Amino acid sequence: MVSKFPLDGVDELIRTGANYHSTTDATPRFKDGDLVRAVNINPTTHTRLPAYARGKLGKIVKNYGVYVLPDAVAHDLGEKGQFMYNVEFEAGELWGDDAPHPADKVYLSMFEDYIAPEGV
Repeated sequence: MVSKFPLDGVDELIRTGANYHSTTDATPRFKDGDLVRAVNINPTTHTRLPAYARGKLGKIVKNYGVYVLPDAVAHDLGEKGQFMYNVEFEAGELWGDDAPHPADKVYLSMFEDYIAPEGV
């Protein structure tokens, strides 16, 4: 289980890194090519879901496997291992008319809690 660590452990963590792979009995909800929409949440607590991606349409590019959900660890809820995906967004989808090159691609690593099937 991933746990919070004392300040004096930071130097070692920086030198050696950490392993955030995890396990789950669940099966992946998405496959490569699936259209997904980032959930539109506004928590007052920790999340790794960027505000600029919330509610936006993207496409699954790759399933990275199961990792520890940082949001759960930040709130002492344990690892909550879940699948993380590489999701492709078009710049125009993320920033609308403010995108200088709307067809450019932006790739985000997103946990299953952050995405839903398009149309749901």
